[in-house]
Amino acid sequence: MMAYPEYKATGLHWLPQIPKHWDWLFLSQISEEQKIKNIAAKEKNVLSLSYGNIIRKKNLNGGLKPQDWATYQIVFPGNIILRLTDLQNDHTSLRTGLVKEQGIITSAYTCVKTSHNSAFLHYLLHAYDIQKVFYGFGGGVRQSIGYKALRNLCFPVPSPDEQAQIVRYLDAMTAKINKLIRAKKKQIALLQEQKQSIINQAVTQGLDPNAKYQSTEVTCASLIPSTWVVRQLGKVATIILSGLDKKSYDGQQKVKLCNYVDVYRNDYITHEINFMQATASVSEIRSLSLQKGDVVITKDSESWDDIAVPAYIAEDIADLCCGYHLAILRSKNAELFSEFLFYAFQSQYVQIQHKVKAKGVTRFALGNQPIHDTVLCLPPLDEQQAIVMYIKDQCKTQDRYIAVLNEDIAKLREYQNSLISAVVTGKRDVRGLTVEDVVPVAEDVTIDDEEAGEDVEEEMTEAESED
Repeated sequence: MMAYPEYKATGLHWLPQIPKHWDWLFLSQISEEQKIKNIAAKEKNVLSLSYGNIIRKKNLNGGLKPQDWATYQIVFPGNIILRLTDLQNDHTSLRTGLVKEQGIITSAYTCVKTSHNSAFLHYLLHAYDIQKVFYGFGGGVRQSIGYKALRNLCFPVPSPDEQAQIVRYLDAMTAKINKLIRAKKKQIALLQEQKQSIINQAVTQGLDPNAKYQSTEVTCASLIPSTWVVRQLGKVATIILSGLDKKSYDGQQKVKLCNYVDVYRNDYITHEINFMQATASVSEIRSLSLQKGDVVITKDSESWDDIAVPAYIAEDIADLCCGYHLAILRSKNAELFSEFLFYAFQSQYVQIQHKVKAKGVTRFALGNQPIHDTVLCLPPLDEQQAIVMYIKDQCKTQDRYIAVLNEDIAKLREYQNSLISAVVTGKRDVRGLTVEDVVPVAEDVTIDDEEAGEDVEEEMTEAESED
């Protein structure tokens, strides 16, 4: 790709010039805000903004939901959805999405209708989002804005034919990139299955091939070494459920927040994670501050198989608190080595317990009692420590390749974003390129991405009900 032959100045430091023949227009000249209430809750197709995609909400009975879907807004194919709240939070997933089917979405989002190529404007708004252009417009503690705050923001606009060519090119390129990302995610899933097998064997059978065994009533752990004991989790660990939300309030202390996505994406929680900033009261800090050796689990989800996913707090991190939808498990006696508990929660025999409990309620969630009643098969403490060392050693290869693949995915996403930004802002000219017709391929939305979107929507629904 080459640059355009001639440019003109914009006066902006982040986008100093655009192609000379492009228009430089206010957002209000190429779009308008659309607000169509779902009167009498007639529309039933509930949508959600999730990592730059507008997807159908999977489980309408799960998670936080409004009392009446009439509070939601109707959206149509070609509309663009913007999340313009909590702008100070760099941790949030992509804030723009292009609607592909008629449905309803929370009215806390901004819906934009354009007379131009909607896919082009979506790519352009996506580029502005990645460049953090919206972030200087916010006000208040949470840095939230609406369409009116952006109506006088200028955008580079080529001719309709050039818009169409840009969309064809970016659709083709993003489809290729998303296909690569999907392939790498499948490789990760296979490596995770290998790890799962190693963990299942170690935390139920131990390391001694000559051990004598005893029978239990534990599903998927019916035979365990005779020196092991069966204990309820609540007997050996303190359970703390968190309700600390992502909002920031005046008069409270600033904290780092360990969120659902941090736990879901990471086996080990360390200072290298880019934690969200929030605030908490003195009592919340006292009860929800995380300590080295804690195990944090997901307690709410739209899918039962994403309940009780664990992460291990590998080091003390100043001002780190546990966010909502999570629970803290803290060893309280010498019977339990906390890192062994982390691996036990990854095993099939513990997971199946939570599957049964989670399916027993309409929203997929675990309360204090079901977590307390989780049955653990516990070896002596020194054997727990040896099993942890064994699992780490046996899973080194898988962990190394998983880390490489995740890094590859991050680089692909970074390249995709930079490519979109370069093309829609006129830094690169794609007019003369031959583009194959392709069916656009969205990135495979895994639950970690989707949960980020659902958490946002839950928060917005709460805000909406407060209004």
